[in-house]
Amino acid sequence: MRTTLSALLAAFLMIACASDAAWGQSRRPGRPSREPSQPTQPAPKPADPGDVDDPDPEDSQTQQPVLPRGPAPSVAPAAPEQRDPPKDSPYLQRERPKDWTIKVDVTVQSYQDFRPGQRQMPVIAPLVFDQAMVVFPVVPTTGSSLVLTERIEDAAVPVVRGYVDLDGRTVSDTPELISTRAGGEPLQGGSWRAQWPVLPLQGGGKYEVRNMKLHVEIPVQAFRTVFDEQGARNIVWPKNGWPEEVQTVFEPYGFVDNDLRNDYDMSTIDGLIAQWTDGQDPKKVKPSVLAKWLCGNVADHVTQLTGNGFSYDTRTGVINGFEPQPVGETASSQRGSPIDLATLLCAVYRRAGLPARLVVGYDEDGDRNKTYLERNSKSRELRVWVEFALYDDVENTLAWVPVDIAQIKKSSSRMPPNFMDRDLKYFGTHDELDRVVPLSFHLHPPTSVIAHGAPGLWGWLPQSRDGRVQVVGATQFLRFDVGRTPSRGR
Repeated sequence: MRTTLSALLAAFLMIACASDAAWGQSRRPGRPSREPSQPTQPAPKPADPGDVDDPDPEDSQTQQPVLPRGPAPSVAPAAPEQRDPPKDSPYLQRERPKDWTIKVDVTVQSYQDFRPGQRQMPVIAPLVFDQAMVVFPVVPTTGSSLVLTERIEDAAVPVVRGYVDLDGRTVSDTPELISTRAGGEPLQGGSWRAQWPVLPLQGGGKYEVRNMKLHVEIPVQAFRTVFDEQGARNIVWPKNGWPEEVQTVFEPYGFVDNDLRNDYDMSTIDGLIAQWTDGQDPKKVKPSVLAKWLCGNVADHVTQLTGNGFSYDTRTGVINGFEPQPVGETASSQRGSPIDLATLLCAVYRRAGLPARLVVGYDEDGDRNKTYLERNSKSRELRVWVEFALYDDVENTLAWVPVDIAQIKKSSSRMPPNFMDRDLKYFGTHDELDRVVPLSFHLHPPTSVIAHGAPGLWGWLPQSRDGRVQVVGATQFLRFDVGRTPSRGR
């Protein structure tokens, strides 16, 4: 890039940078959205996915297994002593709120072997299991959104409605909301998890069905964001560690430092960071300055955006999930989809010591006539961007600053020479996020659940007392819709 990080450091020191700057479990039942057509007798609840080590899927080629428990990146600092939750940072403002209700349908169809023109009956292998837990993420807050909440036992919890159908019959319509792990630690990135238990059949026996459907509705308030870049440059690296919620993003992160089975080779990423920082400690510049510098370098390094990063069903052309490539491959080839660009930036931030998370959102401004995202659709309903944590441990304030690297790249093939000296659109300040509803911080839930064919935000854990679970060859389809809802108090 045109300016080295050493020169950048010197420039900021001359502009009166501060002399101490350094290179330095909550649960609640959801209201029933539909009456179950056949309630079951009380029975042992299916295992919580967070308490199961490995679902052991029968078909490793089509199921996404549990996130591996590998070591956290070496850059992860120690967590601070317990203190009050951080307040909102004054450097990131939310403006022009819009109220939305996002609706998501996940349909899983059993394996069917049918070819056009064949004369024999198609082969159908039903989904077979005794009980299950079905999971969907809940994002309580991002830099650009707030989920609608309600008071349950003196606690504010997200409003989530939904149900699970098996062959058109509702078997679960009371989601549990999970915000912490078994030991009381927050889930990664501050996310929540909604889960629907599918209880065993009355009198025993197995479910043998052709279709499973998960329907979810979540009301969300989305905002445009305005970032005070100049003011944010006063924030130095925390001397007492990161808040507990922030610290969790340094843990192994699916499709950022691993593919859910194996850790990625991060040597190319580390080499790029060393190149862009002249081999110096990245923490010699302040966090927001480093975030912008690395963002510009990543945008220039990836020379070509290719594809959209989605996986499609080969028969119908309907989206069934995401198709991210390893971040090392994106870095080496200097090409990838908008999703690959986001996962690369998230990986670069984390390896440089900046807490960062992905955000997957649904853009209301897409093709309103296509709630199924099809292969040939030119709309961009699903978007993925990055948020980095800007934490002031003196004032105990926190902002998750949105960085839409794909939009930055689309705005200009090369970063302008003076991009560090002026506000950068889509770096913190973003005038489109009031129409984008965040859905998840992960492409696949960071817990012991499987999906079919590709990561698709959701997951489930089918179980059987005798060990016979049949979900091999099943196909999933994702459907999204969003509509305006009246403003309500939070």
